[in-house]
Amino acid sequence: MWLSIVVALLSLALVGVSSAQPSATKPVVRALRGSTTGIQGAGFGPSERIAVTLFVLGRMREMKRVVASRQGSFVVRFVYEMPACTPWLVRAVGSVSGRVWYRSPVRECSPSNPAPVIQRQ
Repeated sequence: MWLSIVVALLSLALVGVSSAQPSATKPVVRALRGSTTGIQGAGFGPSERIAVTLFVLGRMREMKRVVASRQGSFVVRFVYEMPACTPWLVRAVGSVSGRVWYRSPVRECSPSNPAPVIQRQ
């Protein structure tokens, strides 16, 4: 009888420990398809607070604070006008999930065709 009580208590303890662990999904950040200023995040904790920062040419240009949905996702749009041929970075720092980076793909522009400035959406 004591053995069954100990086994039951241990199983309850293990369930409590496993439910306190963070999600096994690794957070990701990426650009929204068809948008030059939209960023999408997923894999964060439910209702997690996240600071999303835009860097262009090594300098911080804009920062926004968001709260993830119950599914751990978010969408944020930046106001900064980004030149089309300039690489940029986004850093998302979650209060629980930690730091995640996204680096824009680098587009090369020819010297005879200067980089257009993408207008705000």
